[in-house]
Amino acid sequence: MVKKLTWDSDFFKKNIGQIDASELKKADLLEYDLIYVTSQTDFNIVIQDFECTFEEVKLVFEKNNLTTAYLDSHIFSVAEVNINLEDLYVLAYESGKYSRFLLDYNFSKLEFETMYKMWVDNSISKKIATDVLVYIENQKLLGFVTYKIDNKNAHIGLIAVHPNAQGKGIGKKLLARAEHIVQIQHCHVMQIPTQKQNKEACTFYSKQQYNVSSETYIKHYWRK
Repeated sequence: MVKKLTWDSDFFKKNIGQIDASELKKADLLEYDLIYVTSQTDFNIVIQDFECTFEEVKLVFEKNNLTTAYLDSHIFSVAEVNINLEDLYVLAYESGKYSRFLLDYNFSKLEFETMYKMWVDNSISKKIATDVLVYIENQKLLGFVTYKIDNKNAHIGLIAVHPNAQGKGIGKKLLARAEHIVQIQHCHVMQIPTQKQNKEACTFYSKQQYNVSSETYIKHYWRK
């Protein structure tokens, strides 16, 4: 059965649904403009009157042995400092450079940027995140991470380092600080979603002792 995605439908002003690939044969797709088809294994399906325009493999990395103590004088909660919000948006776009909402050509760049601005705004206001950490050096915003605590687990929403500051260990420091904070709140597991195609991110998380806990194939089918 197709699950209608209300948020996506309202945001993109299209009827959007999601369904597992195993349930497609009995599904009624007449009302939908776009279907996200998902599966734990790869699949090759043709849907009448729809075109597959994009596919990705979503990975969730997970770590159980979290950093127990980490402080850095360059890392602050976003509420503790004054920053230019536009600079934070730029970092958000960097974090989403492998996003399916950017790489599927049926979505506009403006839609992608608006979505990620909303993600930042709603994280700062704590609607969808526990906090936003920022890395500031010489009064410049060089990196950020959003995280959310959910009972005994936590997950990273967005994480990015400015392209000019990458390779200096800033991402590692931000992640370690987030781990420290959630561990104090008695969280035992941290999860981070990314795309398998994002080799750089996958390598980075592996180096921080994260392991892949799940793999999901996602394909976009647009009505012709």
